[in-house]
Order: sequence, then structure tokens, then C-alpha cells
Amino acid sequence: EALMSSSLSNRSSNLAPQPRHSNDLEARRIIHVDIDCFFASVAILEDPSLRDKPVAVCHSDAAKGTAEISSANYKARSFGVKA
Repeated sequence: EALMSSSLSNRSSNLAPQPRHSNDLEARRIIHVDIDCFFASVAILEDPSLRDKPVAVCHSDAAKGTAEISSANYKARSFGVKA
């Protein structure tokens, strides 16, 4: 019985997945997602008449309404608008 359980534990350790890479640095993946256009895309979805037009979305907490552009579509970027 002891021999049998020993052989089963050896089998299960042999079935464990082996690492594909020798160290963690080789296994890393870096993914870059451009979300600068996200809010502009949402605005276009909400108002389809904005399609094919330069769109920038601004946000502001200032009472005078000074705004910072948080998102711009690629058409707006072609005019130099930066998010």
C-alpha cells in the first residue's frame, strides 16, 4: 500500500505542468491598449451624426469652464488635437 501511494504521488508530480520559460522575465507579456480614443468613441456611439467628424471630449471641474481634453478621435488628432 505504501509503495502504491508513493508511485501515485510520483506520477502526479510528473503530470504537473512544467514552466515554458527558464525565468519569469522571459514569460512576461506587455500589452498596450490605446484608450485615448475611448470616450470620443462613446460620444460617437451616442450621437451617430458625429461619425466622420473630428471629436474631442473635455472635462472640467473649474467654475469658469476651462477644460482639459481627455479623449480625441483620430480625425481630431489629424488637426493637432492631443488628448
